[in-house]
Amino acid sequence: MDKQRDIFETWFARWRGVRTPAEEAAVLAFADAYDRAIESGNLQPEQLNEVVAAASSSRALLWKNAVDLLARLAVRWEAALDAVETMFASKQSQVRFAAICCLRADTPVIVANRLLLQGLTDKSSRVRWMAAQKASDFDRKELLPHLEAAFSIENNAKARRSIDFHLRLLRDGYIVENSTPAGYYFTVRIKDGIVSRYVTDEAMKTNGIDAIAAEMRRN
Repeated sequence: MDKQRDIFETWFARWRGVRTPAEEAAVLAFADAYDRAIESGNLQPEQLNEVVAAASSSRALLWKNAVDLLARLAVRWEAALDAVETMFASKQSQVRFAAICCLRADTPVIVANRLLLQGLTDKSSRVRWMAAQKASDFDRKELLPHLEAAFSIENNAKARRSIDFHLRLLRDGYIVENSTPAGYYFTVRIKDGIVSRYVTDEAMKTNGIDAIAAEMRRN
């Protein structure tokens, strides 16, 4: 398996996005910490702290890349999982948002569901819609009543649209919306996420929703 440092260095060599030398060095530093933990099979506190600090950063280049590594650590070591919970207790909404982003389908369910439930009623609309998205991504149908309750009281337009979308996808497994020319925009859940495509009115009448959804999942 490639080292995370090598992956980031290759990315930096190709990526033309804006970053400072300090940011690039910080990314490689938490990548090194992650690599050392994985190679040794023993997560040291200083290694965890390096990754957590980056995941908690307000700098997008850091947190957007560090949350994935912290998420991987959290399914392997309890200390990393505890760190995600500690992040979610932060007074800073960005840190709570990053903590929700650290959740994966294989994060221990008892912890993930607890954070998702809290996230649905968080003060931050970003945290609320991300919690709804994760609940849908993980197919947590047991959380449906809580998504419905969250949607019923949501007053932020973006969060309301997102919660509605993920609520319908979780509940029904698909979303069908009118589209032009005469037809429908069809979204279904698949193993690795969701897929969408345009479906003509004729195809909808001929095949029906269930058959179209099944065919999209197969392909």
